[in-house]
Amino acid sequence: MSPSPDDRKFLIAERWWDQLPRPIYSELERVPCSEEWFEVYRVMEGIFAFYEPGQFEEAISTLLIGSEKAALIDTGCGIGNLRKAVEEFTDLAVIVVNTHAHNDHIGGFLALVNAISIDTLVLNGYQKERME
Repeated sequence: MSPSPDDRKFLIAERWWDQLPRPIYSELERVPCSEEWFEVYRVMEGIFAFYEPGQFEEAISTLLIGSEKAALIDTGCGIGNLRKAVEEFTDLAVIVVNTHAHNDHIGGFLALVNAISIDTLVLNGYQKERME
């Protein structure tokens, strides 16, 4: 699916950052986060979007908080301290899922991996047990 003409104008617009955040964010509750790189929005109870407005691809990592564990979908660009930001919203064990290997989805992965103990790691179908 290719971008629409309006999206293409947005992507190449001079001072593109002046057009952010997109209007849809005004419909969500912005919640405080000490990590200034991120804007955090409550999508609904237990679901938070960690938005990186300073990154031109508008990277978003999503935290889903369950009753026993949490899941972080994508790890952003790796510029801000996503681990610290996530810890402000949950003290549960966090399962990290990177949807694909673009830099705005996996950039923060190594910082998270180096900061936590991993029981199971799955990368593109390859599974490694008990990483210490």
